[in-house]
Amino acid sequence: MKTEILPQESSRAEAFSLWMSSPMPMVTLVKTMNVTPLLKMRKKSGIKFTALMCWCIGRAASRIEEFYLLPEEGKLFRYDKLVINVIVGNKQGGINFCDVPFSDDLEQFSRDYLELTQRAAMECKSSFIEDCMNIGTPYKEMLKALQYSETESTNDFHFAVTNALKQNLPPRLRMAVLYAVAQGVPNGGRVINTCNRSEDYVGYSTKFGDSAGDVAPLASCTVTEVLAIGDILDLPKNLVHKAPFDGLCGKTDEDNLGFTYAVLDKYIMTGECEDETVKANIDRRHELNKHKLELLPVVER
Repeated sequence: MKTEILPQESSRAEAFSLWMSSPMPMVTLVKTMNVTPLLKMRKKSGIKFTALMCWCIGRAASRIEEFYLLPEEGKLFRYDKLVINVIVGNKQGGINFCDVPFSDDLEQFSRDYLELTQRAAMECKSSFIEDCMNIGTPYKEMLKALQYSETESTNDFHFAVTNALKQNLPPRLRMAVLYAVAQGVPNGGRVINTCNRSEDYVGYSTKFGDSAGDVAPLASCTVTEVLAIGDILDLPKNLVHKAPFDGLCGKTDEDNLGFTYAVLDKYIMTGECEDETVKANIDRRHELNKHKLELLPVVER
């Protein structure tokens, strides 16, 4: 539950004023932790290490009054409960998120953690708990900062947090992590772009997300050809031929696009498409997304 309070009567009066006038109100704090005690505790208790980490973060936050305060739409609210947002790898190879309610009782928190993360993994659905202070992943924290900026401000900075924005934010954050890891590799690492010709043709990728990279080994191959390569290499058929799924919107690629990759590949290779509506859909997507494949325009001196 959340309750509106007067900012000037809280310990965050000055911070609230600065926060609400900022075009992109986000602060990132970094702390290095010695996790050796947690590793020992994991072996002794059998509780998952990730659950222990989340519990420790929640326990530390629960003891700081300011963690319960959050500005929203020009007002300041105090929450009475905390949740920890967790990233979960699901059974389809994508990712989902779930909120785990914080409890001082570690055993209870561990049970909730296991139940909610396993459900998200099996159902491939994200779940969020409303009206609780969320201690989030980078995705959730960035999303909160963007949502604060939806309200009109004196500097005319305004936009809307759309479903497309929410779906494309995770791959952009993942790419930032991949390049950070690559930079940390001795002599420098290289990031692989895994997009194929079919996806690129209709723009089914995220600009500066999965469409980024240093080398693109599949960019000249259609989905049909990628599947053939997988079969020739005798890769597991349940992985090669599973329904393509981006892990972001809850739909398969083909449901989202409105046509199958087989139809798209035939059109790319031969220019033939029997359904005029589908052909128009493909052509429209291709024209709208050409910018993803073109070099950055340069203003000549």
